[in-house]
Amino acid sequence: MQEQDKGLSVQFFLHPQENPRKSKEAGRPIFDEIEMVSIAAPGNTKSEVVAFASSEHYDSNVQKQWTYAERFPEHYDAFKRGLDSQVQGTPLSEVGFLTIAQKAELKAKKIVTVEQLAAMADRDIKKMGIGFREHVDAAKAYLDVSSGTSELAKEMEELRRQIAELKGGQERSTEETGSQFAAMEEEDLRNMLQDAGVQVDGRWKKARLVKEADTLHSKAVEAA
Repeated sequence: MQEQDKGLSVQFFLHPQENPRKSKEAGRPIFDEIEMVSIAAPGNTKSEVVAFASSEHYDSNVQKQWTYAERFPEHYDAFKRGLDSQVQGTPLSEVGFLTIAQKAELKAKKIVTVEQLAAMADRDIKKMGIGFREHVDAAKAYLDVSSGTSELAKEMEELRRQIAELKGGQERSTEETGSQFAAMEEEDLRNMLQDAGVQVDGRWKKARLVKEADTLHSKAVEAA
């Protein structure tokens, strides 16, 4: 799929359409099931386009004429296999930074994946009202963490580098305490945690500092 299309809400479906010739021959209404597609920019339902899946159109992004089925092959394939062709990405139902009510509101606006929320155009974000940009930023942060490009991921990579440099005495300490941070000095632990954004209490002893470092490392591993 083209990069420009990844943020769109795309859904193929069947639409019953009367067949005049068959209806006349049978003496009763006869309908054919026609493959259709609905395309909309998340958060801007007024931009929705409904067309035949087989309709050919000129796409200026690739400068060629093709059908919607060809333009959105993943969605169309999912539709043919009986799957929800609209969901291509991480469903919002699987993330924890939105409430159930917020997820329902977004679904009504044809925003059902983290990728769609993160890719929303600035003009559509403004239309959604005050505070909505926070949801978009949260979606972008979620994707950044997942791809390993977030600041947290970079900080944890630096932590791993520092740990590797101190590996000389680490193996023995790991066997004794079960923590890869146990070999580090208290001052190094404090600096490392503070660099990662942790509010370090000056009264914390080494055992607490090691515990906080383990917790931070676990969160980074889960987010990666």
